[in-house]
Amino acid sequence: MEAIFLYWLRFQILIRLHYIAVGLFAISSLLLVGILDYGYKLNGWDLLHWRQQIVQIEISPMSLMLFIGGVKLAAILMLTLWNYLRYKAHNPPQEPQLSVQFVKERYCRYIVMRVMAVIDDLMVLTDSCQYHLQHSMLLKGIELFRWDARKLFELTELQLCLPIHQVYPVDAQRERELIHGGYDDGLSDLTELNIFNMLYDGDP
Repeated sequence: MEAIFLYWLRFQILIRLHYIAVGLFAISSLLLVGILDYGYKLNGWDLLHWRQQIVQIEISPMSLMLFIGGVKLAAILMLTLWNYLRYKAHNPPQEPQLSVQFVKERYCRYIVMRVMAVIDDLMVLTDSCQYHLQHSMLLKGIELFRWDARKLFELTELQLCLPIHQVYPVDAQRERELIHGGYDDGLSDLTELNIFNMLYDGDP
C-alpha cells in the first residue's frame, strides 16, 4: 500500500513539473476526439473508415519528415506563446521612466502656472468688501507655491527614497486646464534657478 502511495505521489510531482506538456496533450486529445465524434455523427465515419483513409495515403519519408517538423514547430510556437502570455500576466507593463530633468522642469512650470491662475482669479474679485477674501486666497496661493518650490532644493530623507514622479507630482488634468488657459506662455525657458530666485530673494 505504501509503494502505491509513493508511485502516486511521484506521478503527481511529474504532472506538476510538466503541466504545460500535460495541458497540450489534453487539448490535442480533445481536438482529436471532437473531430472523430463530428465525423461519426455527421457522416457515419467510424475508426475503420479513418484507418482505411490512412492506409490509402502514400507516406513518403520526405512527407513524414515534414509532418514531424511541422508538429515540432507548432509545439514550439504554442509553448513560446504560452510563456509570453504568462510572463505578461505576472509582469504588467510599467510606466516609462522619465528623466529627472524633464520631471523637474515640468514641475516648475506647473507650480508657476498654478500661482499665476490664483492671481488671475483674484483680479476678477473687484468688490472692496471681498478684500479680506482676496488677501486670504493670495496668501494661500503663495504659501502653496513656496511649499512646493522648496521641494526642489530641500528634500527630506523619506522623499529621497521615493520615485521622482512622487516627489514632484503634477495633476495632469489641472495642467491641461492651465495650458489651455494660456498660462504656459513664456515659461518654456523656466529653470530651477528662476524658482530659486523667486523663493529666496528677499529672505533674510
